Amino acid sequence: MDTAYYKMTYLSHVMNFHDEDLRKLGMDLIVVLPNYFWELPASSSGHHHPVDERGQHGLVIHSFRVARAGLCLTESRKLQKYNDIMKFCGLFHDGGRYGFDEFPERHTIPEHPEMMAEFVKEHSTVRADSVMKAINCIRTHSGLWGKYPPQCEFEWMFHDADNVASKLHLIM
Repeated sequence: MDTAYYKMTYLSHVMNFHDEDLRKLGMDLIVVLPNYFWELPASSSGHHHPVDERGQHGLVIHSFRVARAGLCLTESRKLQKYNDIMKFCGLFHDGGRYGFDEFPERHTIPEHPEMMAEFVKEHSTVRADSVMKAINCIRTHSGLWGKYPPQCEFEWMFHDADNVASKLHLIM
């Protein structure tokens, strides 16, 4: 599969959001995400993700998995009203994993959650509750390993979705 396929798949997911603010923001972000996002692996070390996330398009594959894991968690807690937020966060949380320069860093930037949260905020024209929840989840998605740990159950849920999706190779 190629980059065009992944961009079109992202677009189809975003177009299905019921939340108009997240839909518009997601469409805008698809266009401005760093080019490397569509090509590079999710793991810069080659250790912390399933094998298919360690190769070409791995970051995109990982993002789809996090979105699906997040939806499983909202469903299991009967919080489907937050599905769009959870899916948005899964799709975009690692959009700046290697920075925002034309030539990305070779390794994951530890501050990428805060950087991506700011990137999303800068590209948002509204401060709707759903957008702010998404920004906070993206900012705190590294959990206890990040500068900003999750502050509420929803943020922990998203962190857990990311954490579990990253460790599928350990539990299967």
